[in-house]
Amino acid sequence: MIAEINKSWNWKGFNATEIIRTNDFGNVIFKTDKNDYWRICPEEISCEKIAESESEFDRITADSEFIEDWTMTNLVDIAKSELGELEEN
Repeated sequence: MIAEINKSWNWKGFNATEIIRTNDFGNVIFKTDKNDYWRICPEEISCEKIAESESEFDRITADSEFIEDWTMTNLVDIAKSELGELEEN
């Protein structure tokens, strides 16, 4: 997945080195070689820097608004009720 991120998004000026988190809707948070944290939102066709350090990332990911946006609990529940459980991979 790192190679695909770098191939598709490195024009934004980063080199992805580590996947930090993924969610059920295909969002990805990854870390770069500059220790920045970025988020890919496929539903918005976006890739944005969300933090410039581990401490900033920890602060952001502890925020209830971020948690709600990341987990997408309501959308996940609707999708599961309509389509069933997500298969692995």
